[in-house]
Amino acid sequence: MQNKHHSASRFRVQSQNTKLFNRVAQGYAWDADDDLRGRTAKRNFDFRRLTFGLPILAGIAILGVSLKNSFATTTYTARQDSGSSILKDADYNSEKVESLYGLSSTTIPASFSLADSLTIPVENQGSLDLCVLFATNKAAETNYALTSGTSTYLNLSERYLDYYMSTEVTGSRAVASSVANRPALTALETKGSPLETSFDFSDHTIAEFNAAAPALRVTDSIAFPNISNSSHKSEWYQVLKAHIMKYGAITADLVAPDSTTGNYNTTTFAYNYVGTGSQDHDVAIIGWDDNYAASNFTNAPSTNGAFIAVNSWGSSWGNNGLFYISYESAQFLSYPFGVLSTAQASDSTTVSHDKYLFSEDYVQLTNNFYGVILDVDGENQYLSHIGFGLGSQNGATANIYLNPTAGTFDADSLILLEQKPLDYSQNALTLDHPIHLTGDKFALVFEYTGEDLTHSVANRSVDTFGTTNTYLTGSMYTADSLASTWDVIDNFQFPVVAYTTTRSVTDIAITTAPTQTVYSVGQSLDLSGMMLTITYSDGTTSRVSASSLDVATSGYDPVRTGVQTITVNFEGKTDTFNITVTDAEATIAWKTLPTRRTFQIGEDLNVSGGSITVTYADEELETVVPLASSNISITGYDKTTAGSQTLTVTYLDKTLTYDVVVGSDPDSDNADETTPASDSSDMSSADEEADKFPDDKISAPDTGVFSHVTVTTSAATDNLFLPISIILVFGGLLTYDLIRRH
Repeated sequence: MQNKHHSASRFRVQSQNTKLFNRVAQGYAWDADDDLRGRTAKRNFDFRRLTFGLPILAGIAILGVSLKNSFATTTYTARQDSGSSILKDADYNSEKVESLYGLSSTTIPASFSLADSLTIPVENQGSLDLCVLFATNKAAETNYALTSGTSTYLNLSERYLDYYMSTEVTGSRAVASSVANRPALTALETKGSPLETSFDFSDHTIAEFNAAAPALRVTDSIAFPNISNSSHKSEWYQVLKAHIMKYGAITADLVAPDSTTGNYNTTTFAYNYVGTGSQDHDVAIIGWDDNYAASNFTNAPSTNGAFIAVNSWGSSWGNNGLFYISYESAQFLSYPFGVLSTAQASDSTTVSHDKYLFSEDYVQLTNNFYGVILDVDGENQYLSHIGFGLGSQNGATANIYLNPTAGTFDADSLILLEQKPLDYSQNALTLDHPIHLTGDKFALVFEYTGEDLTHSVANRSVDTFGTTNTYLTGSMYTADSLASTWDVIDNFQFPVVAYTTTRSVTDIAITTAPTQTVYSVGQSLDLSGMMLTITYSDGTTSRVSASSLDVATSGYDPVRTGVQTITVNFEGKTDTFNITVTDAEATIAWKTLPTRRTFQIGEDLNVSGGSITVTYADEELETVVPLASSNISITGYDKTTAGSQTLTVTYLDKTLTYDVVVGSDPDSDNADETTPASDSSDMSSADEEADKFPDDKISAPDTGVFSHVTVTTSAATDNLFLPISIILVFGGLLTYDLIRRH
């Protein structure tokens, strides 16, 4: 076959460069023995070098910290990002690749084939140009067989993906001319595919298409660079081999095998292309043989060695559908990809907004916000996976929000699931911690967060096969902002697929007690800081903040002094912790001032990072209370008035004060020499909690929307590092010059 997707493939893969991994800097070991030997001969201590060297070293160290802190980064830890691992050529020896494939410890044998342990079906695409789908499905099928622990091979339906990715019943479909590898993979990430036995390779009606239930979907994948033109080709070959052994087949594009042109030997089933033509075919690589003789090829390469690939031209072609591809073959492995993880779709309930299929008819977005309302089918449903036909040509991102309690777009009810970089075409998101849908409907909102909408793309959902497309209408909404009026979209919908799992809570355990465990008589109970580990009926667990859940407590008596046992109840499961109530006189002191003490006009007060120490003298009790505690009140802040303001913190009728500035650049210096230093034990605990999911509700940037997702932010909070480092460096130079002159 002659698949003409090559040019589109190049454009789409290159458009994803903004998502490439940053290369990890390579370090060098310092040999202390060599350094000591070099110094042995110099007996006299050189104070000039010390005077000169120490400021220089200190300056360099502080400069490094300054540069590190000069960039703000946000890490969202709510999910495992689906289909987002894209490697660049320089990554072949990075820590990312090493950790993913364990190259330093992986033994790559001279020969290997997945066909030796798996029964891989050899299929025939016939007259339809669907090689991309066969190669993509092989990557998913072999991954599931290797990683599921069941050794089960699920043969997926290419014809289902064919219909899902095009709108024509017969003839040359859109999938043949314009769908490249990446969109084919994201279709598996978004929708998944049923088994071949339930949706075979014959023609089907739209009713049959709608009735077919996906059996397997891709939950994570990885895209490799243009290995064909790489200067590290041999190193990348090792990475591909490690992937095949651990995760399954790799897709590969090449110039179609053709014995008449000499690139394919029909006797030895050996392929070696030496030209410069465009790739027009896709196959799945399932193994290799480093000793496969060069003499087997019609166009003999200079060295032995070949990959083993399975084709989609039936078992009568090649060696029962398999053939060998020389390591030296040109126009081969330009942008391969593989699958890292899969999940049985039958384990989940599919909730589809795209009732039919999507079209390759892309549109440019006109607004930033798009929302759908979906039904919750049954009790104890947890949202676990989302696929959506929204993409970007320039690597823009999308904020994905969820209202788990009702089918509304109320900003106060939305939680931020993910800030996701977008591929071209479709995208998918798998939640590490599925979220309980407590109403009979739920809402999803997609906010396109690029600088503008000129590079946005979305797949139109259609409800008919054929060249004249009838687009879905009436079930997707759009708005300029979360606070705006939501309008129904006419003549345009993009597909949204949600997967929910049915499970119940079987156990809870308090793994981190609340921050405040000592109370004065009359204070209200504060669960801030409490973390629960929840065990579900499907065997999964999640570590979540109690304040982000609908938990009930019992056993607290605010007027009874002494130790009390508090019971926490979540969905019928309980655990306990102890607190102490005292009527002793207390004193308060600063533990840490808030991180932010400079704000723009109109900006709400942020007390994150602030805490006080409460000491009860007669009982020698002490506790640390965060400023965000419900037992603390803060007055004196006026976000409408510029200038310096003194805020009063009140706790147990005791007060402390600190100053803030309103009206200045929020990225300016927030350092305060009076900031109390916290001991390392307290901070290590805080740092540990910052990595857990989800933490207390947090405000999403510029939206006022609350999230259950832990966000760890590193920002430029102390810009004095840079000028200090410069002063130290030049001070050292000046000191050395003065000593040298005298």
